Amino acid sequence: MGRWWFCELRRFVVSVIENSRKILLARRRCLGGVVLLAGLLFLGFPSVAEGKSPFHTRSGRALEGYDAVSYFTQARAERGSPSYAARWGGVEWLFSSAKNRETFLVDPERYAPQFGGYCAYGVAQGYTVRGDPEQWNVYRGKLYVNYNAGVKKQWEARKDSYITQARGRWPSVLQ
Repeated sequence: MGRWWFCELRRFVVSVIENSRKILLARRRCLGGVVLLAGLLFLGFPSVAEGKSPFHTRSGRALEGYDAVSYFTQARAERGSPSYAARWGGVEWLFSSAKNRETFLVDPERYAPQFGGYCAYGVAQGYTVRGDPEQWNVYRGKLYVNYNAGVKKQWEARKDSYITQARGRWPSVLQ
């Protein structure tokens, strides 16, 4: 069958990735995120290549089943329901209402936790550890979770510095 199909597929994926920024900016429902994730998987995104998900899922669900939108709209951690589930980024997300599910699917990057829901302080220190969805903070329009209340308090004291450090280590910290 030859390698031509592989070369054509790779060329297609690369062109899709190059155009994904435009797609994401246009806020097309999940298409940009799905295409980008597929491209990253195909090109060997480190976390997937090593078998570690870019999203922390202790229960098989992102944010351990908490509603990602509620942090922004209700300023609280609220458990989601399997009745309002959606898949994005290779994991299941639960929501407390159909409205929150639809809001998320319109712009998932806006509501998904930074650093895949791993503890933001841990990522800043160069390792991954679970994030507790009840130890959260929305800062400059982004959701961050921490390991526990003590770590959250430490993180909040220097969050700008920790965010910069974590961004420098993400996603290579998943390897």
